[in-house]
Amino acid sequence: MPQGALISWAPMMEGGVQVNAEGRRFHDDTEGYSEASVRVLAQPGGVAWNLLDPRLLTLARTFPDFLAAEAAGAVRHAVDAQALAALIGCDAVTLAATLAETRLRAPYGAVKVTGALFHTQGGLDIDAQCRVLRDDGTPFPDLLAAGGAARGVSGNAVWGYLSGNGLLSAVAGGYIAARTAAAQIGGDT
Repeated sequence: MPQGALISWAPMMEGGVQVNAEGRRFHDDTEGYSEASVRVLAQPGGVAWNLLDPRLLTLARTFPDFLAAEAAGAVRHAVDAQALAALIGCDAVTLAATLAETRLRAPYGAVKVTGALFHTQGGLDIDAQCRVLRDDGTPFPDLLAAGGAARGVSGNAVWGYLSGNGLLSAVAGGYIAARTAAAQIGGDT
């Protein structure tokens, strides 16, 4: 069975709950997936369970990646809290107390997840023309970088990443790098 499937984060942002292998919430579920990834990896076994109720399962099924995960068997189902605890392998009393603090209602959908690095923040140091810089700040001749190969706009912490930042730096940086390359070869900008 697939584990740690990358599925849409939207159902989590709409009220899904993430619990660890002990059946406890361990972070603010409304944080982004970059932050959650770090927190999941710090849990016992480096795994967590995304819990969804019928309303959230309906929402999740509007995303092709969730449907693919469900078809692959990554989405498990439990009729009540006791069955959900058995599925997770945690203490039923602990999980019931966790669920009592949420708005989730049975039956439940559950997806076992883990954190993963799927993008980087940063890269080669560049100037405003996308020329790659040496340690002393001078540009290498004829070496340009943009997008994921160049330093990014997200900063150096997981909280700085927003969806779309990679595309933003790729499109804008690519445009600037193309203009720089054209200028260097004497072409039309």
